[in-house]
Amino acid sequence: MPAGVAGGYFYCAAYHPTKDGVIYMSGDVGGVYKTEDSGRNWRFINNGIASYGIFSLAVDTRNPETVYAATTEGLSKSTDGGEHWVTSPNTGPKDLHITGEKRKASDLWPSDPSNGNILYARTPTGKVYKSANGGLNWGLAYEKKYAEEEPGTLSIQYGKVNSAYFGDIWFSTSFPAEANAADCIGFGFAIKGDGSLPNDSFLILKTKSGATYRSKNINTLYQNTEWANIVLKAEDFALNPTYLKNKPDAATTQPATPDWATVVRVDLPCSGPLPTQATVSMLKGFFFAFGSAAQPRLVPVLDFATPDDVKAVQTAGNIHIGKPLSAPISGVAIAPPPAPTGSSPPPTNPVCS
Repeated sequence: MPAGVAGGYFYCAAYHPTKDGVIYMSGDVGGVYKTEDSGRNWRFINNGIASYGIFSLAVDTRNPETVYAATTEGLSKSTDGGEHWVTSPNTGPKDLHITGEKRKASDLWPSDPSNGNILYARTPTGKVYKSANGGLNWGLAYEKKYAEEEPGTLSIQYGKVNSAYFGDIWFSTSFPAEANAADCIGFGFAIKGDGSLPNDSFLILKTKSGATYRSKNINTLYQNTEWANIVLKAEDFALNPTYLKNKPDAATTQPATPDWATVVRVDLPCSGPLPTQATVSMLKGFFFAFGSAAQPRLVPVLDFATPDDVKAVQTAGNIHIGKPLSAPISGVAIAPPPAPTGSSPPPTNPVCS
């Protein structure tokens, strides 16, 4: 490696298709490195590069002196083997977001062997763009979307927002002043899932004494793609294992199940491999349930048709509130051109998943 390189990781490499020993490498801090003797010696080639954080490289096989680099600040292109770089317009994170980012998928494909100006870019935001003029202009080729938000609901995306393995929403609350605690049969919420199954999800209640109660695992609720009112009863809760571990003496003085009239905080977390997997749900609100289990009377404590109730929700970890982010794409394959059997043009459309 060039002198002066310290720290960082290498994330991608590309090679010259006709010149033996010419290899490009890039990483998160040093920009692009080039060797012309199969790795014995390396040098920096960053003249004009948009950023030194680079997470995808591609070489045009038809015009192999043309190299593309997906940097954290946009797409840079060189037409002289990396000696000089120019950043393509409107590809930065505030525009089309055709960038490279750590732990997020981003790839470049010069796809048509008969026309090196045609290329595709998979972005960290879950979109595939196509350029027909070597990266000067781009059009959206594919986007995988979640369902749109419904009026009066709160959309919550757990996962694929950052590198944390948990995501949580929480809010402060109080028992309805006019209600009788003896008539309360549970606490719940209105939810519609996206069909996914997170590893774990619990409803956690904190009481005035500082005790916390954790529900049974309710991860299967997210598999239901129809609206449902979920009521969790006292027997669905137990003292939170974390509370038992941290405050074993205090735990001995607490009731085994929550006293509804003393609940002051509610959490609804999900956990699991959230850096790579996402769960999206919609919520209409949270409520205490009274009366009979067959026909409970629901008294809301949060109603997401009310803007102030939406603002009351706090978040932590790997989570996004509001319109769901575009769903990341796990892979893109470019169909190879068919054998030359007439005038049929080679396919240049991606298959996305």
